Amino acid sequence: MAKCLMPLPGADPRIAPSLHYEQRAINRMDSLQNHTAIPNPTVFPLDILSGFHYTFLIRNPRQSIPSLYQCSIPPKSHITGWNGFKATDAGYAELRILFDYLVQVQIIGPGTGNDICIVDADDLLADPEGIVEEYCCSVGIPYDPRSLHWGAEKDQQRARDIFQNWIPFHDAALKSTSLNPQPPVSQFIANASYHTITN
Repeated sequence: MAKCLMPLPGADPRIAPSLHYEQRAINRMDSLQNHTAIPNPTVFPLDILSGFHYTFLIRNPRQSIPSLYQCSIPPKSHITGWNGFKATDAGYAELRILFDYLVQVQIIGPGTGNDICIVDADDLLADPEGIVEEYCCSVGIPYDPRSLHWGAEKDQQRARDIFQNWIPFHDAALKSTSLNPQPPVSQFIANASYHTITN
């Protein structure tokens, strides 16, 4: 989440002490000097930020906020330790701040060699194969349709172990074995409303 790249709420933006430059980083900064006038809103130095291919995975707040809320109250909060819902935990503002900064310092966008890569969760669920194939093209790796299927028990157990405290956030993914096309959530909502009215 972009929020994890930002200073804690109320703190001024500054590079994390553990990420202060070494000489090799200073040498790399020579090519980025023209962007130092733009304030860096993150805790990462610009040379580190410039070393990634960014993907902005977005989800409609009508789905993400209720999901986050449910994980922030009992009984799920007993597992996550995430007690008390705060709208700022969603990270939408930080995502936009990071996006704008990366465009301003020309890490992503036209003329940079790095596409602006935005994946809408609804599009991914509606057409997993098409979106994953486009994504692979964007990041420069070969597309393999087998990447849409998983489920070896040892891998499933490893995922459960890693996400043990965060299972309420990822329970559907942890129980899945493939990424198959699904109708948009708005269609479910429309169907639910229709049945409510007619029954």
